[in-house]
Amino acid sequence: MFTKTFNAKKYAGLATLMMAGFIQNAEGQIIYTDVDPDIMLDPDGTGTLPTFIFMNDGIDLDEDFISDFSFNANYAYYIPSYYSYLVKRNIINIKPIGQNEIAILTGTPDVFRPAEKFNMGDEITADNIWNKSVPFVLNGWLADVDLIDNNELVDDWIGVDFTFAALRIKSGPNYKYGWARLSVGENADYVILHDFALENTVNTPIIAGNTGDCTPPSTSLTTNITSAAAKIHWAPVFGATKYQIRYRKIGDPLWLTVTAGAGATAKNISGLDCNSTYEWKIKSKCGAEFSDFSNTHTFTTASCRVDFNTIADDADVLIYPNPGNGMVTIDLEGLNNVSTQIQLIDLSGKLIQSTTVFDSQVQLDYSNLAKGFYILQITNGEKVITKKLIIE
Repeated sequence: MFTKTFNAKKYAGLATLMMAGFIQNAEGQIIYTDVDPDIMLDPDGTGTLPTFIFMNDGIDLDEDFISDFSFNANYAYYIPSYYSYLVKRNIINIKPIGQNEIAILTGTPDVFRPAEKFNMGDEITADNIWNKSVPFVLNGWLADVDLIDNNELVDDWIGVDFTFAALRIKSGPNYKYGWARLSVGENADYVILHDFALENTVNTPIIAGNTGDCTPPSTSLTTNITSAAAKIHWAPVFGATKYQIRYRKIGDPLWLTVTAGAGATAKNISGLDCNSTYEWKIKSKCGAEFSDFSNTHTFTTASCRVDFNTIADDADVLIYPNPGNGMVTIDLEGLNNVSTQIQLIDLSGKLIQSTTVFDSQVQLDYSNLAKGFYILQITNGEKVITKKLIIE
């Protein structure tokens, strides 16, 4: 496997030069590029009339240091000379450079023809509809929002995560096929490029998400961070049969390990200490082969004090009697997974007790605890529910 790293990032139109890392791997006939860190184009949709912000960056599918496509995020706020009304729009698109092309959808009669969305495992071939086969279609439109009338002019890619655009580059009289994985904001206000790949054999299809190797997930982030738990996310890897996640509090010598199945893109980790910084990393298993671990990511748990009054109720779990003497019945009929973790936390954020149960209704004895207010954090699969508990 050949690996090289280089830095290149430009915001054309803003005359701003920034740097982003790319890690490119070529194994077999697939050239794979993990954009690390991800490139995010996020125009600032503010300012007085007129305002034009045009942000773009390049996609170099074939590793020759020449961009094959430009992906763009634009904010325009102005009155065109040929119109009498105000224009205020967020626009995101991908522009092929030279003779290169992007797969588009049928049925749109004008130049704003949306780029086709591909999912992990979809095949990208000559049979797709490519923009140069349709007169006057120059770009693949991802999203276009009229901010004055709140009208979604092109909505196909609005709010998508880790979705693939099909690309092909001209190679003499032939084509090479590839993909780029992107995410787009809910209001078309940003676009993120995660990674991309090219099948380097001419006229050969490529599978969306196929990197030619067992690679770690290209994108990872942490959400739902509380004083005792967090949810980690990643982009799926083509061919992965399992994921292994390691995490630890910074300063601890030992890693803790959890796993997730082939279709998973998130995992809850719990039993964490409040007001502490944790690090985690993830690797893929593809059959009998393991990838390397990803880069290490960090997050900090919430402060050790819990605001008892901000906890919302959840009908999927019933606790009674509450208030009570500490002998508690917990009804879990509304949850799906077989096993459920129940953690009792005091208002300082300290974990008092952790129990794993396998029944839809359980009785727990907290009667030996001091009277007062407590938190029950209930984790069932990917769902985390927080409930109030009062012991009198």
